[in-house]
Amino acid sequence: MTDCVICPPGRHRDVEPHKLVCFHCSNRILRHLGELEDYLPTLSLLKTKGGDGGGRKPGFGSSSPANDTVIHHTDWRTTPSALDGMGAVATVHEWAVQVREDRGLECPRTLSVFGELHALRSNHSWIMAQPWVADYAQEVREIHSAVRAAANDPIPRSVGQCIAMRRDRECGADVYEMPDASGVKCSDNACARIYTGLDLDRLRVAQEAS
Repeated sequence: MTDCVICPPGRHRDVEPHKLVCFHCSNRILRHLGELEDYLPTLSLLKTKGGDGGGRKPGFGSSSPANDTVIHHTDWRTTPSALDGMGAVATVHEWAVQVREDRGLECPRTLSVFGELHALRSNHSWIMAQPWVADYAQEVREIHSAVRAAANDPIPRSVGQCIAMRRDRECGADVYEMPDASGVKCSDNACARIYTGLDLDRLRVAQEAS
């Protein structure tokens, strides 16, 4: 077995058979793709009432009613920018094109972001074995975070990794504070371990020791 090429330093887990990534990282990419499909249709091209269009401070003159951040992430022609990073739809499209070219698949007659996301999900197992999978995972993670923030649902900061045992090894998924601050919860839906009381103390000790 070899180490996952996506896991952060010091957290490397064994890869799945015939893959370059571990079970956890593979599932996280699929979750990001699925959530992109959920979030993208909710983005409004117009600024919300009282909004600033994705973080820009209003000036003294008139400003466009358009939400520039959303335009950036929904335009198929978008290129990376210092302010908004990579465009989500453009990034998904570029990876779908590469997958089809590498696998000799036909391009669909009509392009849609949902079709491109489906192309990535349906070829997920093959992608997880490609030498560029680490770059792919990083870009998917970045656009997922940006789109979720644009949808007014920013991703909370991880407070550690889950230590629940699964398949004779630690789960290792990120854990986040619960909305009511009563504890922390594993982000892996298959685990979803909640830590409170003494369990939360054990989790803190484990993070300090790692």
